[in-house]
Amino acid sequence: MSFENLLNKIIEPCAGTLGAALMGSDGIPIAQVLAVGAEADAEDEVSILSVELGRILSECQKLADSTESGLPEELTLQMERIGAVVRRVDEENYLVVAISPGSNAGRVRFGIRRHLFELRELL
Repeated sequence: MSFENLLNKIIEPCAGTLGAALMGSDGIPIAQVLAVGAEADAEDEVSILSVELGRILSECQKLADSTESGLPEELTLQMERIGAVVRRVDEENYLVVAISPGSNAGRVRFGIRRHLFELRELL
């Protein structure tokens, strides 16, 4: 199974998802998909959001290091026009799922957890 197929399995059951990106810690995307019916500019939004959230995850890592609390595992962020669920896949990679306002972030989180092992296996 390809990364794209697996990312689609995560986002398809979740209404209101815009897309997903599997990212390396260096900010370079490994794979990215858009949800069926996503607007034309969603690809840019998902790309930019994924890179910028990688920086936030890096800052969270600094916080975790200073408090000796371990690796940051997950981050959920909701802004006015877009939200995101960020999940660390392993020490080098993370997954970002972009969602529209009012979407069920819990359902997205469940989908990620359900397929996390498969993502790790593909890496």
